[in-house]
Amino acid sequence: MELSDVYLAQIWTGARPESDYAEALVVAKRAVDLRPESPDAQMIRIMAEVQTAFDPYDFELLQRLREETDALLELDNLSSRTRGYLAGYLGRVNRDEEAIEMYQDTIAADPLNVQLHNGLGYLLRTEGRLAEAREAFRASIKIEEAQPQAWSSLG
Repeated sequence: MELSDVYLAQIWTGARPESDYAEALVVAKRAVDLRPESPDAQMIRIMAEVQTAFDPYDFELLQRLREETDALLELDNLSSRTRGYLAGYLGRVNRDEEAIEMYQDTIAADPLNVQLHNGLGYLLRTEGRLAEAREAFRASIKIEEAQPQAWSSLG
């Protein structure tokens, strides 16, 4: 059975902050079982696992997730979506410079991807790089005007 983009999107939607992370992890693990070679499924599972079991003192978990993430980073054939997930995850685990570089490289390859511009904007804003963050949000709005997150981030 092949995972569709719609199914992966549903898994990711389940991993959002307002959702039940434990359920998102169950669904993400199911996705990996169905398609273990899928970098998208692997990345979503890693992100869901971080959200459900994130304990800053669980060094074994942190090391395993870092190794799994680094293995994904070595792949050459990652989709823009997976690269965006990876960049978001890297920012989440305080690998900010790597995340910014990944966002920028991925945007260069896929300049019309609104989610990438927004992700970069949020990360730059948290880093205090406000002028660059505004530029990323403006780029998102140029692509698709109906971007409430980008508009609200611009103030």
